[in-house]
Amino acid sequence: MNVQLRSNPFLSASMLSLTRKRARSLPLLKNTHVCGKTHEKTLGNELSMSMDTVFELNALTLPFFISKFTYATGMWFKFIVIHHNQRHRVFVCNGSLITRHSVIYIEAMMDLIKRDPGRDAKYDHLIELYDYIVACKTSKKGLQGCPDIKRAQAKFSAEFKRHFNCMEVLSAGSGTVFYDSEANKVTICLNTKSGHYRPTLKHIDLAKEVVETIVANARLSGRLGKYAIVVVAQYKPRKGTLKRVFGATNAHKLGMCIPPDMKY
Repeated sequence: MNVQLRSNPFLSASMLSLTRKRARSLPLLKNTHVCGKTHEKTLGNELSMSMDTVFELNALTLPFFISKFTYATGMWFKFIVIHHNQRHRVFVCNGSLITRHSVIYIEAMMDLIKRDPGRDAKYDHLIELYDYIVACKTSKKGLQGCPDIKRAQAKFSAEFKRHFNCMEVLSAGSGTVFYDSEANKVTICLNTKSGHYRPTLKHIDLAKEVVETIVANARLSGRLGKYAIVVVAQYKPRKGTLKRVFGATNAHKLGMCIPPDMKY
């Protein structure tokens, strides 16, 4: 990809060297629902149906991220890590059943492309299709107000697949944020839950390193500035465990981390 972006001030040179070394030893994760399968035709539809906001996790968005995805409020997140123009970048969204990891990748790449003032003209048609779908789904009448939406979805799917064949990432998964007010500690938990990318724990360890560097470079103030922030990587919880902990709502908690001190 030839997109040239401005320097990211939130990633240190020391982290890049360490993380690059780990990344070189790991295979890229391919989107198994898209790569070489007919499911790729639904990318436009997935983009149309998702109403969750995808955003880049960095030093500026870290406080919002921590406050939004707390275990106490029953919230969790999905994430991907991409290596884009010599920088490791994390994109996240709400852990809903509707917004899949495919949509995070789509929104991430479209954001990076559109933010680049010197972008390659080869992306112009892709941007046009993307903007049309987004305009339709956010309009007063929604998708019903766009009679040719299905054709636009199909064209977007084909065009996006042409540029980003298997939607490869360095890491992908889910997670939760835990607050411990007594210990003045915040724990960002990352786990291996991603049916689309099927990461190993080593891939989550890589994501952990990237998030740790974001935390280290953040200048936090107020109450959050008094908390120690740690990042942990672990396997996704078993379905049986989720059922015992969350009961009938377990199907909506698939990417949650379970508190380490919880007895179940």
